[in-house]
Amino acid sequence: MRKMLKKWSLALSSCLIAVSAQAAMVDFDTDLDTSMAFFPPLMTHGDMLVQGGANGHWIQTLSLKDTAGFGDLVGAVVDGSDVANTCMGVACPTNNSSNFLAMLNDAIPVIGKMDGGLMNLRSFDAGFIAFEGTPVAGISMLMRVVGFVGADVAFFQDFLLPGLQGGSLGFNTFDLDAANSQIGVNEVAFFGYACNAQGSCSRTNNSAQFGLDNVNFADGFSEVPEPASMALVMAGLMGLGALRRRNQA
Repeated sequence: MRKMLKKWSLALSSCLIAVSAQAAMVDFDTDLDTSMAFFPPLMTHGDMLVQGGANGHWIQTLSLKDTAGFGDLVGAVVDGSDVANTCMGVACPTNNSSNFLAMLNDAIPVIGKMDGGLMNLRSFDAGFIAFEGTPVAGISMLMRVVGFVGADVAFFQDFLLPGLQGGSLGFNTFDLDAANSQIGVNEVAFFGYACNAQGSCSRTNNSAQFGLDNVNFADGFSEVPEPASMALVMAGLMGLGALRRRNQA
């Protein structure tokens, strides 16, 4: 059953609950079910991947455009060992030889557990994908990671994805802040903002494109904080026309 970003049905309390946690990795390689994608390895609006079966995770690819509809291309599962032939004519990171999820045309991926349970996001690998296959010095990306508990935002954190590094694009590993990594969520979404050389970032002209891999979760949680207003945070997500880049600690 498909889960759309605007429909969260699981209501959770804000109390502290202690449970054991088990590590889980979404890496788009082993035990990846593409039967709920219409044209795999291409991903269209509303398609879903499942990794790990009934005990694993679902990954849904979505366009947030007002005109989004069935069949709209939003990404692809890319063979990192053959990016020249599997990366849709754009410039993908070249330092990852395994499969990864390429998000194109300003689209986003959302990840959750198949059993609807909570998870702690610990880290992920991500890399900037250059618009129309032309890497330019000084161009980079800001990624905003948002954790949801039901229909509420539990946390969000920003990460800077570098542009050209030594003449090529590459994946980097990003760790969540200690506090955010302890928050139990049942969905995580990744939003990209392309940044120009002046530091202005936006989600326009299909330029907010990125690769995602090795999303590291611990299944379980240690606390759920008082949630923020989803409307407030989502308004910020959609309106960052001039968001300034900041250096990561």
